[in-house]
Amino acid sequence: MDLANAYPKPLTDEVVQAADIVITMGCGDACHVLAGRRYLDWPVPDPEGAPIARRARHP
Repeated sequence: MDLANAYPKPLTDEVVQAADIVITMGCGDACHVLAGRRYLDWPVPDPEGAPIARRARHP
């Protein structure tokens, strides 16, 4: 899967309606939920201010 042009998107009703699965990162019940869509909440801590522990290596 090519993710070169991927970027986080705001959870507007239009974006959610166009998605097959909505993945949120740690917002739990605080995120707006649109009926009829599948949601997955990944428990990811806020990276703001965190040091870069390692960089991904590409072959």
